[in-house]
Amino acid sequence: MKKPSVYPDKQSGKFICDFHILVDGEIKQRRLKFKTRAQAEEEQKKQEAKRKRAARKGKGTLTAAQHETAVWLFHEIDNLNWEGVTVREIMKHFRSTYNPTGSLLFSAAIEDFKKYKEGSGLKKSSMAAITPRLEKLKESLGNRRVRNLGSSDLLRYVRDQPEGMRYKIYVLLRELLDYESNPGRMSPILRRKILDEFEFESKKGMIFKQARTAAPTILHVDEVRAALRQLVDFRVREGTPGEWLGIFILGTYCGLRPHEIQALGRIQRGQPGPKESKELPQEYKSLGDEAVWVKHIQLSKGIIVCDGQVGTKTAERRNVTIRPNALEWLKYIKEKNLPLCVSDRRYARDAKYYRIAVMDEERQRDKRWNDVFRHTFATFLWNLEGITESEYTSQLGHSMKVAKDNYIGDIHDTEDSKGFFSLSPKIVLGA
Repeated sequence: MKKPSVYPDKQSGKFICDFHILVDGEIKQRRLKFKTRAQAEEEQKKQEAKRKRAARKGKGTLTAAQHETAVWLFHEIDNLNWEGVTVREIMKHFRSTYNPTGSLLFSAAIEDFKKYKEGSGLKKSSMAAITPRLEKLKESLGNRRVRNLGSSDLLRYVRDQPEGMRYKIYVLLRELLDYESNPGRMSPILRRKILDEFEFESKKGMIFKQARTAAPTILHVDEVRAALRQLVDFRVREGTPGEWLGIFILGTYCGLRPHEIQALGRIQRGQPGPKESKELPQEYKSLGDEAVWVKHIQLSKGIIVCDGQVGTKTAERRNVTIRPNALEWLKYIKEKNLPLCVSDRRYARDAKYYRIAVMDEERQRDKRWNDVFRHTFATFLWNLEGITESEYTSQLGHSMKVAKDNYIGDIHDTEDSKGFFSLSPKIVLGA
């Protein structure tokens, strides 16, 4: 029998104890939830003691090898497409993926994960990039037994990869392990412990640098100053001067996501929010053009309210604090009656000209150029004197773990945050 495992449930905050028992010759999975880890570990000890008593009596127990064989077999049969398959082909498949000494080979887990990825709706180009990596992984570790595989083996494999590929391989391995050790699956093959150890040791040892494009991910102070001067009079085709200034301010100085900025632009124009099929509430219609300034960009309170109408990524309301210089810019936009964001059609058509106006050639080639503005805000905000982790995460709208994975690793401690947040209309335009 498998030893019960204890791990936290992210949704409920409780601790889960998963284990298998044998009922009438069938392996059944059981799951118990406890308020504290101590209670879960106590139950773990009880289950282990119960298993050992049954083993001594020889009643209804399996050896570790027998149990692993049964789990593997149930898993394979459950996922096998029986239509048009002969018994000979089934036996051939089992012999090729199973080690006669009594444990599942890692190559079978890799093949299972490959089928899952193929059926998950990925584009062909994405699968074309993943497949060769899985094949190389199979060549290196495919003949290892799952029961003997540890996090050190995976870390050694990642270290052997070229530096530019280590992070991509790490992400793929983490996803594979997460899929195969997920307790929600009918017959999880790998232990969750391998995944936890792998993630911990990887981050502790810093064995890789996350792969990035050649283009820098942020704008620097002088570049922001030049962009602000340019955008005051910038327009595209039939547009009006300054129509792209609001997009830049909301992204670079407030850290809003592109889709949140577009939603605010729709509300300003009196159009529905994130879902075009939904109508704006009557209170928005009665306010007209002022709705966005009353309901969301509240200049008097110095906050931007991101709620369901704005379509936040996490579907949770957050209040973004408007820094003093950003407040002056938003007042400037309101006084000049400038749009917060151009229409969706014009954004899709003319955003490339906006990109050319505010970025150098390297950043223009970056496929994720939309994130440059939010990354710029995240970088300077983190280096701002006196900022706390809770303030930082509330501004960006996600956890500190996500911030550390996506932003803080790219942040330079020497960035002039004070100079960045002092660029007001008066300083930039001399008005």
